[in-house]
Amino acid sequence: MSAVGPGQQPPNQPVGRGGVVLAATGLLADAAAVAGLFAESPRALVLIAAVLALVLGGWLGVRLWGRPFGFTAVLTLFSVLAGIVLIAVAAALPAEDAVAEDSGGGTTTKQNRTTDPDAPESVTTTKPPTAGHQPKALEVKLDYGVGADVDGAKPTLTRTQRPTGDIDISMTDIGLIYTTGDGFVAYNGKLSDAESTCANALTDEVTKWERELLAVPGTRYCFATSQGRTGLLEITGAPGAGGAQLELAIRVW
Repeated sequence: MSAVGPGQQPPNQPVGRGGVVLAATGLLADAAAVAGLFAESPRALVLIAAVLALVLGGWLGVRLWGRPFGFTAVLTLFSVLAGIVLIAVAAALPAEDAVAEDSGGGTTTKQNRTTDPDAPESVTTTKPPTAGHQPKALEVKLDYGVGADVDGAKPTLTRTQRPTGDIDISMTDIGLIYTTGDGFVAYNGKLSDAESTCANALTDEVTKWERELLAVPGTRYCFATSQGRTGLLEITGAPGAGGAQLELAIRVW
């Protein structure tokens, strides 16, 4: 028998069953980190599992240094390599609070679809629809050069060429209809679906907008009011078509 110095182990003596258990634990930690990534768990949990696998694998690697390359060494190597890769992947993930959104309010979308160089950049804000609510239509009659605020219980008329401030709808002296925000979106659906359909259309980036309208009786258009509410406008009468005024039926949610 050869002599073994103090603190030394024979070169062929295995680390033991405990080493296999620790290596297997490291691989389980790697598996937990992988599962956390696919489950979109918090990045901190993925990092903790990956670091645990790397630490266990590194410690066993030091213990196995200079020994025959056996089953325990294979497990340890896989544990270390997987831990390094998972730490790199987890570190590259965005922080959880970077994608947090406020789910309690309405949707605000910045829009600049108009081709009118003199038109200011606008922000259209629509409040979430309230299912089953069907407001009474406001009857609005406009002369040329008059606008209406339709956010209240009754329309308020003001002399103006273009909507400004609280004015939501106006008609110029050449018979064109204007509104706040980006303009109008044509609506051909059922009245019962108007609230949700208009709310979605006003925040859809590919919606076809009309900056100005010619009064054609029987047509309907979605629009946003100056207070960010969703509106539906129906032209019920036009100047020169049986009356001297623009006649509108407007619902606002």
